[in-house]
Amino acid sequence: SDHFSALLEQVKAISPNSIGLFINGDTADNGKLADWELFHSLIANAGDGLPAIYNAIGNHDLYSGDYTLFVEQTQPCADKPYADLWLKGTHFIFLGSEINDLNAQLSDEQLAWLEETLAKDRDMNRPIYLFLHQGLSDTVAGTEPTSGYHSVAQNNALCEILKDYPEVILFSSHSHRDMNVAPAYLQRSENLPAILNTAAVAYLRPDTDAYNADGSQAYFIYAYSDKLVVMGRDIVSNKWLASS
Repeated sequence: SDHFSALLEQVKAISPNSIGLFINGDTADNGKLADWELFHSLIANAGDGLPAIYNAIGNHDLYSGDYTLFVEQTQPCADKPYADLWLKGTHFIFLGSEINDLNAQLSDEQLAWLEETLAKDRDMNRPIYLFLHQGLSDTVAGTEPTSGYHSVAQNNALCEILKDYPEVILFSSHSHRDMNVAPAYLQRSENLPAILNTAAVAYLRPDTDAYNADGSQAYFIYAYSDKLVVMGRDIVSNKWLASS
């Protein structure tokens, strides 16, 4: 909670005109209403000057048993744990497991919805930001099969869809891998889009099995007409990461 509050203050100080603050899952530690009440109180305590906050669903958010509470707390007009929106002409898509499982479980319905949604008003020169808590297998740090990492049950089916959309930028979480652990960024290829490892605002993992409870990192992303600038930030020290 302290790390999240510190992040909110830094967003207000550094990027007060951001179009959004995006949380890629595991907002609610135990998936209970008390977690969500705490989340909303931390936002309220931060006061004015925050951008709108958007959430993807993570496995911790499903510990309540299903995605009903998550949807009620984040997307009260929705009935599924996946959604999309347009902000200032840019497409943002949120995927997520529909079952309480460590691996992301994406239904055939969700995958079909993704194919339709990616194609809407498509412009190959405009990025599509795609959020999914669990990462694609063997891509960014922490997703190696040998690491015991949880992935996407429908990994191959999802990759088959994404290979036709090189403009996608996929945000990958769940592993808590420190941004300094390579590869934090996977360049797009003919088979995969660009992928960023988001690390975590709480409980970073260095390249070991241990968690660093004092670690906290986040991305600040600046979009220009011809490029994206991705800046990694250490929330505890309130400084940019040297590797970014």
